[in-house]
Amino acid sequence: GNMSQGKSLSCSIEDFTRITSKKELKGGSNPYVVGYTVMERFLCFSRVKNSTLEGLKSLRKTGFAETASSSESELYDSNRRILALCGCRIKTADLLSKSFAGIPMPLGAKVVLCPRFGSTIREVRDRFPSPSDVFISETSSIVLDGDIVIQKLHLDGDLRVRAAPGAKVVIKSLKIVNDGVIFSPLSKENQSKEEGIIEEKYSMRGYIKTNEESLVVDAPSPGVVVVDRPF
Repeated sequence: GNMSQGKSLSCSIEDFTRITSKKELKGGSNPYVVGYTVMERFLCFSRVKNSTLEGLKSLRKTGFAETASSSESELYDSNRRILALCGCRIKTADLLSKSFAGIPMPLGAKVVLCPRFGSTIREVRDRFPSPSDVFISETSSIVLDGDIVIQKLHLDGDLRVRAAPGAKVVIKSLKIVNDGVIFSPLSKENQSKEEGIIEEKYSMRGYIKTNEESLVVDAPSPGVVVVDRPF
């Protein structure tokens, strides 16, 4: 469908509080039973609603493109900040930027924290007993899914760790240096020549991902897998 024609019914959170609150409460002086909490955008909100062209207009107007590529970038940014809040050594500011289809994207570590790894900062923090011993370079990418504990890690490349339900992965000590995942921009010529060949999930972002080299740790069945490669 045409993303630019999307419609939504909404009201401000301030109005929602007033609309849903009772004027009188027995045994109390506070007339409001519904409130709202304001949080920084990186913790709670990223929207995909614009095509690339509409995203460029929105970026100039509001500072947010709200496209598929910008939302993916904001997810990585959110997860980088969460790891930094937990004490891990990962760069979150002063990152280089590269444009894909005109939409700028910070070139920081691509971090994916799946819900089973942790849904709150406290849960994520508990996955790192010694977070200062965890280093992730700007060019790295990492996917963490399941019951995983990381004690010591030096990552300069791509790492994917998955623990199936009932399984647990403990990374005691691990250093990874590999070619990782490359984000390559799509030119207008390439997109027109290869239309129908490039998957839509990439063409709508303006780049393709090439998995050059990865280390995958997979625990598919119940039990504990320990990775210990001292460095």
